Amino acid sequence: MARRRYRVERRPVPGLNLVQNPSFKQDFAEWQIFGDVEIISHPTYEGNLLVEMGPEQAALWQDIPLFGVRGYPLLLSFNLRSSQVTELVPPPRLIVEVIWLDSFQRIIGYGARLFINPKAVTDLDSERVTHFHIVDPSPAQAAFARLVFTKQEGNEASFIQLDQIVLAPVLSGNLVNNPGFEIGLTSWTTETFAPSYFFRLEGIGAAVANADNAVLQQDVDISRHPRGSTYLLGVGYHSPALAAVTVQVLWLDRNDTVIGEPGLQLIVPNLTLLTQGGYLTYLGVTSPAPRGAVRARIIFFTAEPLHIDQVIFIRVASTNLILNPGFENGLTSWTFDDVDTPSADDSYEGTQYAEMDDGSFLFQDVPLRYAENHCFLLSFAFRARNGLSNLTAQVIWLDRNGNEIGLGLSAILQSNHESNGITTIKWLVYAGVTEPAPRGAVAARVQFGCPDDDAETTPELDIDNVIFCRLT
Repeated sequence: MARRRYRVERRPVPGLNLVQNPSFKQDFAEWQIFGDVEIISHPTYEGNLLVEMGPEQAALWQDIPLFGVRGYPLLLSFNLRSSQVTELVPPPRLIVEVIWLDSFQRIIGYGARLFINPKAVTDLDSERVTHFHIVDPSPAQAAFARLVFTKQEGNEASFIQLDQIVLAPVLSGNLVNNPGFEIGLTSWTTETFAPSYFFRLEGIGAAVANADNAVLQQDVDISRHPRGSTYLLGVGYHSPALAAVTVQVLWLDRNDTVIGEPGLQLIVPNLTLLTQGGYLTYLGVTSPAPRGAVRARIIFFTAEPLHIDQVIFIRVASTNLILNPGFENGLTSWTFDDVDTPSADDSYEGTQYAEMDDGSFLFQDVPLRYAENHCFLLSFAFRARNGLSNLTAQVIWLDRNGNEIGLGLSAILQSNHESNGITTIKWLVYAGVTEPAPRGAVAARVQFGCPDDDAETTPELDIDNVIFCRLT
């Protein structure tokens, strides 16, 4: 009798952030530097320190072991703030690289090489934006990933600040073709968008709407993924005028027929991007793909002059585990004290957000399945509208009795910064990866707090689009 053969699928590794000292709380520990690089304490983004590359040439790098994650694509994220761009101060230029090294730390290839030229800013403000990029899988002989940030020499007022750096394994590479519009609109379907080479988030290109009711779309293949897979969508938007934008993920069967409900819909109201000044990035997680889905259609609806850049679409291990993540149903599913949900045309996404005052808190207990030794992505947007304010964000592991059994993530964020002595009011995006969930964890408490700082003004701190999902 013939022996039956079974296909054994390689189990994914937990999606731990591979970067050591990612927000420079331990100064330059684990990092190497060259040239004009220093640790500064103002204006902070997460924690009390961040790194600044000054006017001269500068480099910052870390060699990261790939033990257990060799061959996996990687999610790269970092928060960047650049100097003001004027006629006298050109935009600072930053190159971000992921270089594969063998066991002798010799270069054997590149996983990513990004060119960031922060030109999409106004003359009155500097840009702070959270970038997202997918790094190609490492080759079999790779033992290390060298993550390198290199700033070219610039004007005497030129600087770049970096904080909250993430490099974490994910289940798939970027399923979008030509995601950064580096070769125009190749692989995209549209009659109302055009290539743009001025306002871009990364690289040399972007897509710009050149008509009202503009539509841009691409169908991506998901036929090889397990039934019911979920996906993480990322995109960057910029507009110097009133421009609302909606992105949807639709499911298609083998006959190119749309099936089921949309897997995702993110709506940005018309004032948000105008008041932002520079690019604003977004993440969203789909619902599970329905039975029979073989393609996902990513489709944008907007009006001119909106710019779109750096679209990512990757498979992740769960849907968004947060209920009512954008507060469109008020505070349903949340536990809170002194929190409101106003409506506004400049909300980050949708029509509502959570508004916190000093001394308030907001949390949700999220049930988990098979969480042990796995890591989770936490992302959300936040801002302050009445003076500086700190926001605390934590993920706490709970056992079956609701007892706290460990801390998965703890972030202290400053909600805005000053430019030319004026406090700017803008949405900022946080993205962090938890520590592995301990044995016995059956839930995660995702909680936010706005401390009472005894300041003369009472801050109004807003939160929107909370995402908590398992990457692998």
